[in-house]
Amino acid sequence: QSSPFIGEARGLGAMRALELVKDKKTKEPAAALVKKLARQIFCKRVLVLAGGISNNVLRFLPPLTISKNKLKKGLSVIKKCII
Repeated sequence: QSSPFIGEARGLGAMRALELVKDKKTKEPAAALVKKLARQIFCKRVLVLAGGISNNVLRFLPPLTISKNKLKKGLSVIKKCII
């Protein structure tokens, strides 16, 4: 299942990012949504970074030593907040 707010998913290796948009057709940046989601996700004890030229990108930078279990839990929190 995909979120209507994900304009683009990108990344290489463990460094990943989701560009969030208000509308997939216009690609209008959703900076306020990123700020809200980053706060929501952080309150659930998962750290994400907000960034990008338009401040509409959620960045994920898990440590290379993260356990599979912690990674799955963190991604689950992010998914629940975004979808």
